Amino acid sequence: MITAENVIDRLIESCPSFLGASDLYDFMAWSEDEGKPDAYVRVGAFAEHLFRLVERRDAGGLATIFATIDQLLDEGDHEIYDLVAMGLLEPLQNAASHADPPGVASQIRDLLGPAAGRAWDESEMLWSAAAAQVREAPRLTTTQLDDLDDANLRLYFRLGRRRMADGTVISASDVLRYEQWVADVTWRSPAAWRRNNLRALIVGVVLAFCLVLATRL
Repeated sequence: MITAENVIDRLIESCPSFLGASDLYDFMAWSEDEGKPDAYVRVGAFAEHLFRLVERRDAGGLATIFATIDQLLDEGDHEIYDLVAMGLLEPLQNAASHADPPGVASQIRDLLGPAAGRAWDESEMLWSAAAAQVREAPRLTTTQLDDLDDANLRLYFRLGRRRMADGTVISASDVLRYEQWVADVTWRSPAAWRRNNLRALIVGVVLAFCLVLATRL
């Protein structure tokens, strides 16, 4: 049975160079409560390391890493799937969205196996839908993020926020609010909605917009 501890162990086995990323170990220590390892923090740090490998075109071993990610998604239970999909792939997408020049995200997508590719595409669709629902409010910009002096704080925000094509920077909180909005207008809980297939997601969103439109007529 795969556990959260197994996940990070298997990822490191597939990519031993992560052990040499001392700044990411500093980030994990900064992010976690003392004596309380956090699986999401650790796979998020691994996502940053993986992003760096792709960004500098260090192709050695990438096939093994992505094969391991696919195995974890296929073999794990719902908790393990969420850990890998939301804890690793989403931060990887977020980091890639801030890359300059752009294009890293598409490079990563081309390297993904079937299971990771599906999770990646579902996340892209979800975050894009959430971005369309974002209301005007003060939010951290890419420039402000880059200007942060604390390297750990800068990495924390970069892994948790995604730069959309129009320049909007959104966070997981925006996605959560969008999920709650969908749940409210389609009578689905966020947890149940997340487990449904892509077709159910599309139908739910369409029904939601139809309901909102009907109430305005």
